[in-house]
Amino acid sequence: MREIKTVGIKALKDNLSSYLRDVKAGALILVTDRGSVVAELKEPDIKNLIYEESSLMKDWTREGWLIPPKKRKTRCTQSGIKLKKGTAGRLLSQDRGV
Repeated sequence: MREIKTVGIKALKDNLSSYLRDVKAGALILVTDRGSVVAELKEPDIKNLIYEESSLMKDWTREGWLIPPKKRKTRCTQSGIKLKKGTAGRLLSQDRGV
């Protein structure tokens, strides 16, 4: 069974690393503000980390919080310019006045 812990905001801020280790170990942390639960800390759902499969991303897009890219990124083609070794460093030094 999953361990469930409750922590106030100030205690969470003061000991964040410790609570994140607990989450990594499988615990569910309920964050409270004046006795009311305001957030949960838990391990991420792996399938939601992938853009195409993420229902959260789809929800955000539908609600207007996220604007997806219009096209996929493509790799830049390699330049045909060939310089002698050390040219870039020499030009940088010259530009900096060194």
